[in-house]
Amino acid sequence: MRTMMWMCIAMLVSLAMVAGCESPSEEAPAESAESAAVEEAPAEEKAAPESALVVEAREVAALRAKIKANPGQVDALLAEAEMTQQELEAKIFEITADPAARAAYVDASK
Repeated sequence: MRTMMWMCIAMLVSLAMVAGCESPSEEAPAESAESAAVEEAPAEEKAAPESALVVEAREVAALRAKIKANPGQVDALLAEAEMTQQELEAKIFEITADPAARAAYVDASK
């Protein structure tokens, strides 16, 4: 059980390092006066609804924070979240494969 916990911690550290090492995006070219004059839609209309995986990523980050704070209660915390250690690991791998979910996990982990 302790080995599994350390494996998860190692995966999370790797995830944080990968997220922190992403190359910066190229700067967008300056907008012309015409395009600047065009009215933009409110942010609420532009924002796409969050995927279920992004929501789960935040939940997993919260669970991992609880586990880190209470390492002696891993089994109880997993039971409370209705997950097994294997399901948690599988979900972490799924989250790391999706850029939006990975970003949500890293943000929630801060």
